[in-house]
Amino acid sequence: MHSDPTSGSTALPLTPLNEVIDIVMSRVPGPQTEDVPLAESLGRILAEDVVSQRSLPPFRSSAMDGYALCCGGHGALSGSTFEVLGTVAAGATFGDALGLGQAVRIMTGAPVPPKADVVVMVEQTTSHPHPVSDRPDTVEINADVAHGSNIRRAGEDIKPGELVLHAGAVIDPTGIAAAVNAGPTSVPVGKRPRVAVCTTGDELAGDGEKLSGAKIPDSNRPMLLAAVDAAGCIPIDAGRLGDERATTERGIARAVAMADFVITTGGVSAGDFDYVQYVLGDLGWSQRFRIAMKPGKPFSFAVIEGTPVFALPGNPVSAYVAFELLVRPALRAALGSSAPFRPWAQARFADDRPAHHDGKTHFLRIASLWDDHGLLVKPVTGQGSHQMAALSLSNGIAALESGRDVHAGDLVPTLLWR
Repeated sequence: MHSDPTSGSTALPLTPLNEVIDIVMSRVPGPQTEDVPLAESLGRILAEDVVSQRSLPPFRSSAMDGYALCCGGHGALSGSTFEVLGTVAAGATFGDALGLGQAVRIMTGAPVPPKADVVVMVEQTTSHPHPVSDRPDTVEINADVAHGSNIRRAGEDIKPGELVLHAGAVIDPTGIAAAVNAGPTSVPVGKRPRVAVCTTGDELAGDGEKLSGAKIPDSNRPMLLAAVDAAGCIPIDAGRLGDERATTERGIARAVAMADFVITTGGVSAGDFDYVQYVLGDLGWSQRFRIAMKPGKPFSFAVIEGTPVFALPGNPVSAYVAFELLVRPALRAALGSSAPFRPWAQARFADDRPAHHDGKTHFLRIASLWDDHGLLVKPVTGQGSHQMAALSLSNGIAALESGRDVHAGDLVPTLLWR
């Protein structure tokens, strides 16, 4: 049942955040996939394992600039001398096998000739040009060098069939290099969902409109569009909706039709014009919550024609914290991430903070730094749910449970978003 805002319905009980997260995540659609060239894959999430198609190195190669020697399997002894038959540069080959006592000058990465069993660094050698120009030069070894030294084995890095990258992993620069080495020119990744963002409220000024009267800037929409983009999805600006039930319903229905996910802000609390939470019930399955957290307590979640809709509070700090805790993990899961949630870590709290007793987890916006004792977090000045300037100075949140006194130096759960 979905009550009308004028009906004086009883307030909902507080619901633990983890229960709400479970409900949301259970209704997130699975990822769709597409192939992208490796050059365009940075930041994308792998839909399948990447398995090597070849060995790397593909041949025995030198790990140093120096001399490749044929020592008969015994290593090179200080004071021994070898005939130098030529030079092998990286990218070139020396096809003939070396005989015992023979050597070639070799560069890092170049193929080691057959029968060569040691590479000696050039710093450990002394070269001796032969006085007769058509006779081989010689090289003297100035240190004992063990058999097999400085030779990279074929397949030492990867072999055919070996796992290179796991499905669900985010492709970073080193992952691109590993995939290039493995052989494929493109990789299957999670397709980027389209996410429509719309804001509600007659108090919001239009884009570029000068503030007058009781108008305030519409900062939620650009903030959440940017957050959607940063999460790896395609943001769609679905505009502003006025505080009228029919207008709200049309706007949300239009957003649903154009996107895979919809995010709204405002209209989910107890005000006379908070229509969003009720319109969602008219359009599809929905559930309203008073989450046991501050900020971000009022929240509605719906699935309309298969499209998840997240109705966040209108206060900008509440909207952003709710996005980080409820929306971003769902978007990352829809992209195929094997780790859609940001990690929580224990950090030392910098201040004394008396316990609160309202049954909610308070997420304090914090600034963090590393010192000799680990991660230290300090609440920023300005913890109101409307104080965006303070939010922009923070780089995460610390979770303070109801009923807990916190003293300077105590460990608290901390989530960093940058």
